[in-house]
Amino acid sequence: GERKSRKEEEKQQRRQEGVAEKPGSVRYDGEEASKLVEGVAMYGVGDWHRIRNHFFKESSRSCVDLKDKWRNLCIAAARPPGFQFRCGYFTPELL
Repeated sequence: GERKSRKEEEKQQRRQEGVAEKPGSVRYDGEEASKLVEGVAMYGVGDWHRIRNHFFKESSRSCVDLKDKWRNLCIAAARPPGFQFRCGYFTPELL
């Protein structure tokens, strides 16, 4: 079999530990994704400021972070059934 490069092994380890690719950024967890879905259900798509103030007051997430995550959740929801996501919290219930 092929041996993974050291760089690939380190990247996989960071991914398993939930460390984001970009320095200074933190991956979303399932609770945050659920809060975002709940916020969009309550305030609608685009009212990121109200969603942030209601659900992410103590978080360092910006309105742009929330908008970007919502966009990625919508893309994920369009994946075919059985698609293997890297994040364990991408469940049919969430999407």
